[in-house]
Amino acid sequence: MGKSFYIGLLLISCMLASCKTTDYQALESVEERPAHHTEDGFRNTYIDAVEKSPFSFLKMKFFGDHPFADQAAEAYKVPIAEPTLELLKKPDPVPQITWLGHSSFLLQFQGVSVLTDPILSNRASPVSFAGPERLVAKPILLEHLPDIDYVVISHNHYDH
Repeated sequence: MGKSFYIGLLLISCMLASCKTTDYQALESVEERPAHHTEDGFRNTYIDAVEKSPFSFLKMKFFGDHPFADQAAEAYKVPIAEPTLELLKKPDPVPQITWLGHSSFLLQFQGVSVLTDPILSNRASPVSFAGPERLVAKPILLEHLPDIDYVVISHNHYDH
């Protein structure tokens, strides 16, 4: 069996090992549950719960005491380096990681390419005309990616 098989097996093993869950709702008594697991689900124990609604959001946004962050202005403080396309197509023999923005990475090692949480569109949305827009340009076009051996989806969002 080739090294691609073993790398794939390692990736799957890591994902399965991290998937261990406990159904805290099914535990007999509330005392058996961790403090952050309630009858209604997860609760952040470090802050007080706030009633949330579209109206409370609008009140906070337009009449609140704290200014909202200007994400577009903040995005340009992060230095962006364009990937070297020749190196992506024919990587060095040492492990290589390329950040593709958002939560997307291209991992390459010994001829195997793994893409994590790909988002290579202009919007993080199931449709192209609505949803949050990218704050910085796409770091790479889809057609410039090398052949991908594995795609890892680490979390369930509609943009991946």
